[in-house]
Amino acid sequence: MLLFTACGNKSASDLKRSTENSAERQLDGNQIKKKYEAGLQQLVDDATITKDQADKVLNSIVTNASDLGKQTEQKQKDNLNKLVEDKVITREQADRIIEVIDKIDQ
Repeated sequence: MLLFTACGNKSASDLKRSTENSAERQLDGNQIKKKYEAGLQQLVDDATITKDQADKVLNSIVTNASDLGKQTEQKQKDNLNKLVEDKVITREQADRIIEVIDKIDQ
């Protein structure tokens, strides 16, 4: 009986920890999105990109912002390349956006 009780407590503890980690990841994702918005706003302010372009870039690069790491960084670059292919932004604009993202992610 004691064995089952201990396992039950561990499961509840694991569930609580998992829920807390999920909430932290969501918060981190929101914080990252705000940082990206601020960085893109700088590019809008200096006329590197338009507000419309900034909105499209933001939507593209924050798809998995709470899942940080190299895979996400590459996905963001792939998404920017797609925007270049679709003629939403130029290669030069994409390069500047990557510079801003890299500074934010450091």
